[in-house]
Formats: sequence, structure tokens, C-alpha cells
Amino acid sequence: RARYNFNEKYFGEVSFRRDGSSKFHKDNRWGNFFSVGASWNMKKEEFLKNVDAVNHLKLRASYGEVGNDAGVNYYAYQALYTVDKNAGAAALVKASLAAPDIKWETSQTFDVAAEGRFFNRLNASIGYFDKRSEDLLFDVTLPASVGTMNGSNQSVLTNIGTMSNRGWEIGINGDLIRTKDFLWTAGIDATFIKNKVVKLPEANYKGTTMWLKEGHQRYAWYLFEWAGVDEHTGQSLYLINPESED
Repeated sequence: RARYNFNEKYFGEVSFRRDGSSKFHKDNRWGNFFSVGASWNMKKEEFLKNVDAVNHLKLRASYGEVGNDAGVNYYAYQALYTVDKNAGAAALVKASLAAPDIKWETSQTFDVAAEGRFFNRLNASIGYFDKRSEDLLFDVTLPASVGTMNGSNQSVLTNIGTMSNRGWEIGINGDLIRTKDFLWTAGIDATFIKNKVVKLPEANYKGTTMWLKEGHQRYAWYLFEWAGVDEHTGQSLYLINPESED
């Protein structure tokens, strides 16, 4: 990590890290991640030095990457076996398929913000962020012919999912009452975020009430649309989705 500061006005920082995990094959075990950031203390500039209403004003921007291996078990790249029965006799049965190509998931975050203090009483900040998670690990379903345990629920780990979260963060707080012996402050924060599934192994993953679909939110609910009550039976009626294949 390296940091630079010029006259308490301009700040810069870069960092680099290299992480290794036994959850991945030796060819993909190590991941390289870096970050860069900079900030500008505008109060140090001549055009703001003598402005009493502005006590502090700073602009900052940064970009960074981190790796994640929490979504898989130890030695996830290997084909693993479990003790079971085969035709009444003890046997080693394949419990998971080998996935030698899996690697680190990567979270990439960019943010830019302005923050300041005014009239020696009010603090305010506003920032934009964009966090994108790439190479997400998914269990991709395979046919029973691959020969996994019990001939069902066959899947193999694959780096293929991508999801983004971006939005705005706004915060403001101030000293409502400030005396020699008493201080009362109040503040409010708000975050506006938009989530989107960018890429999946297939066009979408169907669930009962929640689906994963490219171009849609991660936590979207898909429910039956109620159409009222049948006046003859008293049972609920629902609309048919003409686009549904089921």
C-alpha cells in the first residue's frame, strides 16, 4: 500500500494484494486485487479559504477490487466421494463433480462523493456508488448421465454469474442545540439502490415465487395475479399469463 499527501490538499492511495485459497485448483488458486483512490480538500484552496460559511469541503473518488471464496466448500475444485451402499455393499459414491476451472469471485466497487461541514453546525454528504460482482459461482445443473450420487441433483460449480448494485447515498446531520453543557444533534440518511442480475448460466432460474432473471432484480417476486372470487363457488380466481410456457 502506498499513500501520498501534498500540503494537506491532495491525497492519493493505491494498494495491491494477492490472495490464495485451497478451495481452487493450483492453476487458479491465487487472485490479484487492487484499489486506487484520491481526494481533494477544497477548503485549502484560495477561493474557499476565507469563506466562513464553509468549514470543510472534500471531493473523493475510489475504485477497488476484492476476492471472495466463501460461496464454496474446501477443496471445491476436486471430485469428492462419500461412503454409501451399492447393491447392499459398502461403496464410495461420487458426491460432487470436479470443477478445476473455478476461481475467485470478484467484487468491483466504484464510488465518488462530496462531503462538507457548513456554518460550523451542519454536516452533509452525497455520493454515487456502483458495485459489480463478477464471476459469481453457480451450481449449473447437468443430466443424470454424469453419474453423480443417486443419479439425481447433478451440478457442477461454474464462474458465470454477474450482478450489479448501484445508487446514491445522501446524509445530513447538524447541531440543533449547542451550549457549554449540552449538545443535541439530529440527522437523516437515505440510500437509493438499484439491483440487477447482469448474467446467469441460463436465461433465468425458475423458483416457486422468486426467479433469477437476466436484466431483473435479484429479489424479485413472481406471484399469481388475483382476479377476484368466483361468485358460484366462492373460490379465488387468478389471471393466466399468456407468455408462460407452463
